[in-house]
Amino acid sequence: MNPRSQHEQSSPTSRTPQSAEPRGGGRAQGGAGAGEHAGRHEDMSHFEECARLCHECHDECLHLVPHCLDLGGPHAAKAHITALLDCAQFCHLADDLMHRHSPHAAHLCRECAEVCRACAASCDKLATGADAQRHRACADLCRRCADACAEMAGA
Repeated sequence: MNPRSQHEQSSPTSRTPQSAEPRGGGRAQGGAGAGEHAGRHEDMSHFEECARLCHECHDECLHLVPHCLDLGGPHAAKAHITALLDCAQFCHLADDLMHRHSPHAAHLCRECAEVCRACAASCDKLATGADAQRHRACADLCRRCADACAEMAGA
């Protein structure tokens, strides 16, 4: 067996229908019916959207931290910085677990949704003045991520 065929066998897209996972199996192979294929495509599309939003939310929250620290005052308050960092970390971990098809992804996504909503609320409170747009953008992204994670978790 050559190295390429070993890689192809372990690739998520080379799984057989019996072992394909709904969130990451790629295209259905073999004798899957049209309804089963459509369901897998829809699950994969939602998986990709949720993972993308987790990645973007992680980045947005991390990028907002130094901005908030520079602004000082309530923007640099421990509670707000903690909300941003917690959200970034949960989103990063959720994205990672989803891509690895971890059995823990669903319950972490449920927690991630809760943390994202808390971060959105914190950003909403600070969305005033000259920097309002940055905090509104972060809050909106956190809410979209929370909704996708809640759906991914089946909540």
